[in-house]
Amino acid sequence: MKKSFLMFIFFLFFLSFQISADTLSLVIENDFFSGTDKHYTNGIRFGWLGKGIDGANLESKNNFYSKIVKGWIKLIPYLSIDKDKSYNFGFSLYQMMFTPEDITKKEPNHDDIPYAGHLVLSFLLFEHDTHSYNEFKFQIGIVGPDSGAEAAQKWFHNLIGGVEPQGWDTQLPNHTTFGIVYEHGVRRWEKSYGNGFSSDLIGNISLSLGNFFTGSSVGAMWRIGKNYPKNFNVYYSGMINEGALLGLQTFNRGFGWSVNFGLYLDIIAYLYVIDSAKEYNIDRGYFLGRAVISFSLYFNNFQISVTKQIRTSSLSSKRNELSYGAVSILWRI
Repeated sequence: MKKSFLMFIFFLFFLSFQISADTLSLVIENDFFSGTDKHYTNGIRFGWLGKGIDGANLESKNNFYSKIVKGWIKLIPYLSIDKDKSYNFGFSLYQMMFTPEDITKKEPNHDDIPYAGHLVLSFLLFEHDTHSYNEFKFQIGIVGPDSGAEAAQKWFHNLIGGVEPQGWDTQLPNHTTFGIVYEHGVRRWEKSYGNGFSSDLIGNISLSLGNFFTGSSVGAMWRIGKNYPKNFNVYYSGMINEGALLGLQTFNRGFGWSVNFGLYLDIIAYLYVIDSAKEYNIDRGYFLGRAVISFSLYFNNFQISVTKQIRTSSLSSKRNELSYGAVSILWRI
């Protein structure tokens, strides 16, 4: 499956340059930025989003991209074209890796999480206006050696001079994953303070059903700054949320910045990395809390953000705090 999966990914990258793109993004998450190396330890995502099409004009358009958008709308139950909304189709590719706290041992630690990698391809459809959005996502992925997580972590640790992980031979075996996700977000309470300063609040709720993760997330992020885009400033570290791909739809020209503070709660019904590891003496918690702070710079068609997150552990026996750092770049073509 690995060969056909990668060939399909390369086909999508080729396709992305044949039809009109709106936004490209790159997100790199790693607990190295916080001086740790355990559990969810690294994530990287490439995202592509096509140009938005107004619902009032979508029916009359007949090019290749608009046919894709209309096709996906027809696939989703109870969804129809709303002339007052805009629509974007896109995809993202991301890789996540998980390791136990002690990566110097070759034998598995059955009191900690196993080694695991997850490579995921997501197809996205956004329906949105200036104040809210709906995201519909279908995911297909691979857990196990075919995810490439072992080679990726060893390369990164060699790059930074870190300890080489020794236990990847014990990682979870190959397993195909599927998932569907619905997310709703709103932007509210916009305020202006004079001298160009303003703030807003973005709230989000998501529901996920799949054989890698099943659960829900709810949270909000407050932002204050100058000359920032009127976007949906969302960030779910550890799940690599794609809502920020809508981030440059209404970009303000020139230089801008913002500081962002968020609080999120995850409700976890199933997590493959823990629930499938039957031989491990670990129990999953049902609730996970996260606090996020980030700083973003904007200039014309670019956005770069640096993020710090503190969250509770997914293991009920290890309720200590974990921390992560991330860098994200968005580019409107």
